Amino acid sequence: MTAIIIPPMTKSNRNIREKLLNRLAWEAGKLERIRFWYLATRINVKILNTLNVFFHSVVSMVILGWTAHLTSWPLIFPSLGPTIFLLFYSPSSPMASPRNTVLAHAAGAFTGWACFHVLILLVPGAESVAQTEPLRIAAAAAALGLCGMFMSTTGIVHPPAASTTLIAALGYVDSLWTMAMLCTAVVMLCALAWVMHRFSGIKYPVWRPLVEWQGPELATRLGRLSVASSTPERGNLKDVATRLATRQMKPWDRSGHEPESLPQAGTGRTS
Repeated sequence: MTAIIIPPMTKSNRNIREKLLNRLAWEAGKLERIRFWYLATRINVKILNTLNVFFHSVVSMVILGWTAHLTSWPLIFPSLGPTIFLLFYSPSSPMASPRNTVLAHAAGAFTGWACFHVLILLVPGAESVAQTEPLRIAAAAAALGLCGMFMSTTGIVHPPAASTTLIAALGYVDSLWTMAMLCTAVVMLCALAWVMHRFSGIKYPVWRPLVEWQGPELATRLGRLSVASSTPERGNLKDVATRLATRQMKPWDRSGHEPESLPQAGTGRTS
């Protein structure tokens, strides 16, 4: 058995190795040119985001559908469509975070499934009637209301979950197994979104939102009202009813000015 003699590292060999490593790093660096952040410096961001949504939506749906085909699992649900769009159109939005996406869909599926089965327990044979019958509509309405209360109260907001609630309340989620498969599909989509966004150079959270959502702002006659704050933003309130609501005028003075003196009760004299 002959021994293998490794020649000593000479200065010439060291230079050759460094050149090869630098060349390899240079070629690997070219992969950065296909990432979103790099292309955004050369292509219109709106066009680039449109192409990004198209490509990632197609790829994620193909992967999810192919997995369902190979495993024979029910992983395709209509409510996943708006979820896919939201995950890739606005990944930085709190509504697109994995926490909101997974928990809201799970809560929506359970709420709809529970309302549907409560209806069956109270009214035997209700599952066989048409979906437009009052009882079925009542179950769907109750499920949507409960799901909306859950998202509004907890701040775990993901609008496509309302679609999941309606699907389950109408009887399409007929078992806990189907509900588990729906949640599995949602988790798979979030995992795919994380991998694709990481490759593209777009920040996407692992679980919690990058920035917590403070709730919607409502434009009213009082000004802009925020769910996160009970104090309205006071602007130029010119309407009489608005000034009354904000106590900027007294109800007895339609002109907007308080009288200098008012008659005292029972005396007829002014104060």
